[in-house]
Amino acid sequence: MQEKIGSKPLIENKEKIKLEKILTKKDFGNGWRYLIKWKNIPLENTTWETPEKLKLEYKKEYDAYEKKLDEIKSHDRTSTSKKDKAIKSNKIEKINKTNSRDKLSDKIDNKSNK
Repeated sequence: MQEKIGSKPLIENKEKIKLEKILTKKDFGNGWRYLIKWKNIPLENTTWETPEKLKLEYKKEYDAYEKKLDEIKSHDRTSTSKKDKAIKSNKIEKINKTNSRDKLSDKIDNKSNK
């Protein structure tokens, strides 16, 4: 796939090209770009577009894509938090079991020393 930055695929008529899908986004070091698949244009003619251009010309699609990314990030944070809580809970449980065994062992030792 050839990477083009900020240039729409060549078309014969002057109608506005419809954005089919935002495939991904990437930081090029000088700002984010979004890889765009254009409707009725071959996949090899995808282009990298700036967020400013997308907000101006394809705001609905841009907003939907960013919302989806936010939902994914939010889900990942929640999942991680649940994982961390489970790990912490498991560690506490192990500590409690160890403390219980130690106390039991101490009681046994005390009885045998009497």
